[in-house]
Amino acid sequence: MKTDKLIGSLETKQNFFVKMMIIVFCILLVVASFYAYQSYADNQEKKVSIAVNSLLGREEGIVFEKDSLAYEEELLLLAGELSELYEQKKRSLNAKRGLFHAGLINFRLGNYAESRELFDRLLEDKKFFLSPQIYMLKAQSYELEGEYNAVLLVLDEYEQYYAGTYFQNEVKLLRARNLSYLERYDEARELYQFFTDASKENTSKEKNIPEIYINQAKEALDGFKLLGISEYTYDDSASNDQEADTQ
Repeated sequence: MKTDKLIGSLETKQNFFVKMMIIVFCILLVVASFYAYQSYADNQEKKVSIAVNSLLGREEGIVFEKDSLAYEEELLLLAGELSELYEQKKRSLNAKRGLFHAGLINFRLGNYAESRELFDRLLEDKKFFLSPQIYMLKAQSYELEGEYNAVLLVLDEYEQYYAGTYFQNEVKLLRARNLSYLERYDEARELYQFFTDASKENTSKEKNIPEIYINQAKEALDGFKLLGISEYTYDDSASNDQEADTQ
C-alpha cells in the first residue's frame, strides 16, 4: 500500500512537472512569435518608409512652370502612386503619411473634392498624428469653395475630438471668418473679441496668440463698424494705457 501511494505521488508530481513544462514552452513560443512578428513588421515598415521617402523625393524634383499641364500631371501621377502604396499597406504609418501627401498635392492643385476624399480615409483613425491638420485642411478647402456651412460642420467635428489641444486659435479665427460670410455677425464678433480682449489684457503670449491673428480680428471688427453691422469696434486705448504705465 505504501509503495502504491509512493508511486502515485511520484506520478502526480511528474504529471504536474510535465504540465508546467508544456505551459512554459507555450509561453516561450508566444513570446518568440511576438518578437518574430514585431521584427517582421518593423522590417516591412522600413521598406514602406523608404518607398514613401523616395516618392516624396521625386516631388522636390518636379519643377513648376506657369500654365504647364505637365507640372500638374506629374504631381497627380505622384499622388496616384502614393495612394496605391497606401492601398497595399493600409496599416503602415508611413503609407498613411504618403496618403496625406497625396491629399496635400490635390489640395495645392485646387482639386478640393479629391483631396477631401483622400483625407477622409485617414480620418477613420482619429489617433493618426496628422488628423488635426487634416481637419484644418478640409475646412479650408470648403472655405475656398464657398461652402461656409460645411466649414462649420468640419470644425464642429474637429472640436469633438481635439478641443483644447491643437490649432485652437486657428479654429476660432476660421470659425469667426465663416460665420461672417454667413452673416452671423454676433457669433463672429464674440470670437473676434477673444483675440482683441487678449491683446487688451496682455495675455496674448500666455494664450499663444500670434500678433497677426489679433490684427486680423481688429480689422474684422472695424470692418463690421464701417459696414454698420456692429456698434463694436476695436478700442486700443486700454492697451496703449497699459504700455504707458509699464514705461
